[in-house]
Amino acid sequence: MSAPPVSPGGELTLQRPKTIVSFCDPESIVTFLIGPIDKPARFLIHKEVVCKSSKVFAAALSNCNFIEGQTQTYRLDDTTARAFRMLMQWMYAHELILLETGREQIVKQNLALVETWILADKFDLPALQNYIIEAIYSQLSGPSFHLPIYTSRLVYGQTASGSPLRKLMVSLAVGYMEAGLLYEVREFLPYDFLLDITASFIEGRGSRRTERIPSSTFYVKVEDA
Repeated sequence: MSAPPVSPGGELTLQRPKTIVSFCDPESIVTFLIGPIDKPARFLIHKEVVCKSSKVFAAALSNCNFIEGQTQTYRLDDTTARAFRMLMQWMYAHELILLETGREQIVKQNLALVETWILADKFDLPALQNYIIEAIYSQLSGPSFHLPIYTSRLVYGQTASGSPLRKLMVSLAVGYMEAGLLYEVREFLPYDFLLDITASFIEGRGSRRTERIPSSTFYVKVEDA
């Protein structure tokens, strides 16, 4: 993949071909209520954009048997405003503006990317899911790369076994995580994540599984008499 363009403000833009929306009915608006039921964030989006982006959204908003179809309001209380903001960016522009520098900002951004990937999985937006994987990978050679292991609880709590996002987390851990850090944070990592890391190491042995380690490697030191 070629290096993504970086703006003077330190932001990178990963671009994708845009889907043109005709806006034949520009006054048709859908309201999204995001986050806690008692205090949701409110987003207004053109219905045509929403329906063109996701068949799941289109089915709900176009069916009068669904509450969403009756009210043209869609409530999502199991995600965050920052994640839906990214989803909204994608629906309109098919690209995201992402920070390239700043450790604290990158940490928050990676959490938002993971949350958005989970949203995209829920609403059948595979191109956005792949875009997010690319966005995380683009950080590997960047000056502020921060291994997103801290997102593993979120990933393993909201994805199924075999999820590409789980596989990404395992791959990054195996490829970039120091053993000392693994011991340090092991109590905060999901059991299945640790199991997947172990399985990945075992699968990666290849032909080395037949190599015999000298038994003396496991000797207890004997003091000279």
